[in-house]
Amino acid sequence: MSSKRESRAIVVPNENEMNSAGYQLLNTGKEKEAIEVFKLNVEAFPQSGNTYDSLGEAYLKNGDKKLAIINYKKSVELNWICK
Repeated sequence: MSSKRESRAIVVPNENEMNSAGYQLLNTGKEKEAIEVFKLNVEAFPQSGNTYDSLGEAYLKNGDKKLAIINYKKSVELNWICK
């Protein structure tokens, strides 16, 4: 056993990395898993219209038009505020 202390880095994905992971799932037919990743992205980056847009797309692809519309509206709202 070594006396050196083992360091472990915590890697936190950024918004784009999380979005890419969600789309990889979405594009392989794993809509429910993609929704969970996109929900985490919305929680981590609540001021990003892009995160809500991606979540809306996943809901739409999963057949949930109501939640898709809610998230698309939030995306438009955030994008409007930013401009």
